[in-house]
Amino acid sequence: MDVMTFFVGIIAFCMVVLTVMVVIFLLSVSRSLKAVDEKVALLVFELSQILPNIRKTTQNIADMSGVLNIFSFFKKTK
Repeated sequence: MDVMTFFVGIIAFCMVVLTVMVVIFLLSVSRSLKAVDEKVALLVFELSQILPNIRKTTQNIADMSGVLNIFSFFKKTK
């Protein structure tokens, strides 16, 4: 066996190993992205359920601060 053929065989073997590793990596990344996509969809659904309550609470706080601002008119000035 020629030395040149031996080194070409080693290079070909390394390329096959690297290709297998890249395919495994891409499959794991795609699974992770699918899981993240499902989690984001769940998060968006949960936030859409909570968002009206948050808006109502902030509106109540704004209304309450407006009422407290009226009391500042009765404050004595120096």
